[in-house]
Amino acid sequence: MGSIYQGAKEVLIGVGEQLHPDDYASVRRWLEGMLIDRHLTELDCFLARVLPLKSADPSGNPFLALVQSPWFTRTWTVQEFCLGERATLICPWGDVSWDVFVKAFLNWNKHVRGCCKEVADVQPELREECHRVYCHIQSLEHTRRSLNNQHILQAILLFMHLDATDLRDKVYGLRALHRGSDDMPAPRYEVPVTSPQYRAAAARVFIDFTWWAIRDVKGLFPLAFDMHQEDSKTPSWVMDLSMQPSIDANYWRRRLSGVGLHNASAGIPFVAELDSSDCLRVNGVRVGQVEAVTDAIVSLPTCNADIANMLRAWYEFATDRRVDSLLLDRVDSFVDAAVFDDWFCRIMLANQVEDTGTFRQADDSDLRKWRATIAEMMKLPSDPVDFTPIIELHMTAVLGRRMFRTNMGYTGVSPASTRPGDEIWILGGGAYLACVF
Repeated sequence: MGSIYQGAKEVLIGVGEQLHPDDYASVRRWLEGMLIDRHLTELDCFLARVLPLKSADPSGNPFLALVQSPWFTRTWTVQEFCLGERATLICPWGDVSWDVFVKAFLNWNKHVRGCCKEVADVQPELREECHRVYCHIQSLEHTRRSLNNQHILQAILLFMHLDATDLRDKVYGLRALHRGSDDMPAPRYEVPVTSPQYRAAAARVFIDFTWWAIRDVKGLFPLAFDMHQEDSKTPSWVMDLSMQPSIDANYWRRRLSGVGLHNASAGIPFVAELDSSDCLRVNGVRVGQVEAVTDAIVSLPTCNADIANMLRAWYEFATDRRVDSLLLDRVDSFVDAAVFDDWFCRIMLANQVEDTGTFRQADDSDLRKWRATIAEMMKLPSDPVDFTPIIELHMTAVLGRRMFRTNMGYTGVSPASTRPGDEIWILGGGAYLACVF
């Protein structure tokens, strides 16, 4: 399939097939309004009442039907778009160039994050679906621009939330995008599939692929994906590609973008072996044991109070002392974000920030900025979270994770699967500390 699309002059993308013919004109008008940068208040599809409603489902929104087109959710379509020379959307009312569609959603995102935020909240389902399409567009554009400097692991990070009728297609459907990259140079080993091998069980495909990836990048970067489920049929070190996180997983995809800032295993050689029972053996140094973990796992907050409660619970857990200044019944005390020590602030940001697409280690000014942002948010605990860049960095560090404390008194943030009794190791070839259970 990859060779077919590599020679394609134009890829035709069918969307909007669920729309009723009577709704074509309205959806076209709304899309054109986004293209010319109209406010959402001028586009009735984003308002409380949508007229006309002539689709088969009278409670539905025709524009919602457009952004829920299956093309935006399927794994195999990624290589179709990225390998072809150009793309055109075939809509029921006529053709729309891909560049026009991209610009329309760039404008939508600008308004949602700024002047039209309250309007977008009127229809949360439509907002979430448009956000998903916007993120998918950005991922596709990034992948196409980086095609000659692309490792299949990077593509998997960007698109693992997509659907696949057969789970093995999580590898097969992205293989044609593999080139190697600056961070992960041209492959030493060929991807372990020259064509889809559907006789092998999905678990076997995932084991072989993860082992190939570890050898290919000469390190344990694939283990940092946090891609393992407790009820998985694969060993704990294997990337379980059956996971299908929401688009909010973009936060932890970004987490791995800063991996180059850390080198916990400096001086420890990378040695890895796989035995006949699929047990991965690596060298390393044991540095502690998990003594306790927080009960709650961080989910995407809906209001400022969600962040306040999480910070209070984590800080009390880390310091073993009660923080009255963060109790919800004392809203006037929320502004005292200075209660957080520097070391805690660094954990909440994973000690890294992003400037114009490049990650660097956080400095004192970054910690002050984070404290000031939290202080402002705490003045309005019931308000929806404003995902400013510093708050997005905070979510990058903590989303889907829990805090742990070791027998030596150290604290940190770890995968949701971490339990008391797990061991903390520095493993050769690993950028971060590893939790071994």
